[in-house]
Amino acid sequence: MSNLTDYIGNRIRLYRKQKKLSIEELAKNISKSKSTVSKYESGSIVIDIETLFDIANVLGIKINQLVDYEQPKENAVDDIRGFFSNNHFYVYFYDGRKNKINRCYMKINDFTYESKRDATLYTGIESFNNYINCETLYYGKIEIHDIVTNLTFVNQANDIERINFIAINPINNASNVSALMTGISGNPFIPVSIKCIISLKSIKEDNELINDLIINKEDVRLMKKYNFFTNQRIL
Repeated sequence: MSNLTDYIGNRIRLYRKQKKLSIEELAKNISKSKSTVSKYESGSIVIDIETLFDIANVLGIKINQLVDYEQPKENAVDDIRGFFSNNHFYVYFYDGRKNKINRCYMKINDFTYESKRDATLYTGIESFNNYINCETLYYGKIEIHDIVTNLTFVNQANDIERINFIAINPINNASNVSALMTGISGNPFIPVSIKCIISLKSIKEDNELINDLIINKEDVRLMKKYNFFTNQRIL
């Protein structure tokens, strides 16, 4: 079948697994057979638009999360330039509860509307080569401005849980940028703000990276002085 059909099937499988639904359960909820849903996910048959809406409704997502396929473009003119004009990013933050670096993968859709692009965030992944098998999946948007970029994501399985990133756009040809990530953390369920690094390529996970991610004495000093937390230098 077409690349689009294969893509939609893979997206259905991805969101179904994140929702912890079996093929049988999804099939029952959309009044289809198990074999039909299996063919949807394998891309071997085309799905009609009404069924797509039914599937999206059962999975608790918007239909464009299933059909956000990026058609290969020739001689395309970029609407947005700079660091965040790229389509794929590697994101790192340090989880002090587990004493380990948490890897995330961010995928950005090519389509741009008023400086906004759809985005998907895969968090808690074991390997960037298999980022789809993540602990939590988020869907959202990236909004790029001249100086700052904002990213907002919603937990695909629980829409009350959100993640926000804010980063100052680098003025040089940087391969990574420091950012602040805010959201709700579990165990306990509290609002948090975390230092993170967004990179165009994977970074060696060593003590140097950990030192860049942890809150240091200078961060604490500035937080006490100004009564807010930032990972940017204050002049």
